[in-house]
Amino acid sequence: MQINEIKEIIKGVAKLAKTVVYSGNITDEVAKRNISEAKDIMREFVGDNFGDDNLELLEECFDKVPTYVDYSPSKVKYACAYFQPLLNQIYIMDDYLKEKTGTIYMIHTIIHEYAHAIVRESSMNFVIEESFANLFAEMCIN
Repeated sequence: MQINEIKEIIKGVAKLAKTVVYSGNITDEVAKRNISEAKDIMREFVGDNFGDDNLELLEECFDKVPTYVDYSPSKVKYACAYFQPLLNQIYIMDDYLKEKTGTIYMIHTIIHEYAHAIVRESSMNFVIEESFANLFAEMCIN
């Protein structure tokens, strides 16, 4: 079985489980700028604190983990964004984008979700991993 076939099967299972119902590329220019700014902040933070080797790993993460908009109305009350580990993708809720929430909060949210992607293969439990994502986002911004 080819990797693309496996990905399509995973996507189908995720859709059946209502993990991702409607999604698409991010077209909102403010969101695109915020994603770019979030990546720049992470690059600067990782480069300054963890060196070039880890900066290369971060760039690999950016290449492997795309960001999309999720149009699912059922999730709006639960989250503004989330990392989907089965698909290795980040989704930002459409209603969250429409609110035009403050730039810092949007950037924090994007960094937080990338932090989930960075540590997804670790053996940390959910509480520790969630705390790491929050700390990483706060440290990058501050």
